[in-house]
Amino acid sequence: MAPEEGPQENIFKSLLFAFKNKQWVLVVSGMFIGCIPAFVCGGATIYFTKYLMHLNDLWTTVFISIGIVAAILGNLTTNTLTKYICKVKLYIYVGFITAAISILIYFIDPRNIETIFALNTLRGYIGAITVPIFWSFIGDADDFGAWKFKRRMSGVYASGNLFALKVSLAIAGTITATILSLTHYVPDAPQQTPETLNAIMLLITVIPAAGSIITSLLFLFFYKLDTRMMNEIQTDLKANHYPA
Repeated sequence: MAPEEGPQENIFKSLLFAFKNKQWVLVVSGMFIGCIPAFVCGGATIYFTKYLMHLNDLWTTVFISIGIVAAILGNLTTNTLTKYICKVKLYIYVGFITAAISILIYFIDPRNIETIFALNTLRGYIGAITVPIFWSFIGDADDFGAWKFKRRMSGVYASGNLFALKVSLAIAGTITATILSLTHYVPDAPQQTPETLNAIMLLITVIPAAGSIITSLLFLFFYKLDTRMMNEIQTDLKANHYPA
């Protein structure tokens, strides 16, 4: 019998059942762990450009806008790349590469504006390659659940990931504000303390690097739904074959 969308029931019971799908749990965990540092970095960028790069408002806008354009181009590259390499491997490789770029930025003098512009643009482009891949993992986890448990829970899985995304955004804002407060950040002050400047640098380099490394390691060691596995699952689902 083909798997069906889970019956209407108490949301908590549905959620408990969803947690049986360990691959989906991993996807949610990856989103939560990976998005917090990414959002921290995004939120701290304006402080970085203002107090370390000493850019005016116009050039700060240019800096951020170029990063956005690079990210869009990165998104558009994903489909082409996944035709030649397993998307799980690509996700892992990109995570390590973006982490390396983030760490490299840490060692570059922020006043070396051209280099920082180039590295930040490269990081935005390469890092964005993972975004379409990550969202496709939700569908793969749903197919895995249908194959493993003969029950689809597309709505629950998607809602769970969106919830993790929103919570990570809130936590990221809290982390940024707390760290700046602890290092005695003074809004619009012409000169910040060395502790504040170092904290800002960590927020846009080391912290996002740590997030990329942790999520890459999670998927490297625990995520099983690679191209070969998904091809088998899709074939079984079409033929109504399920594991015993």
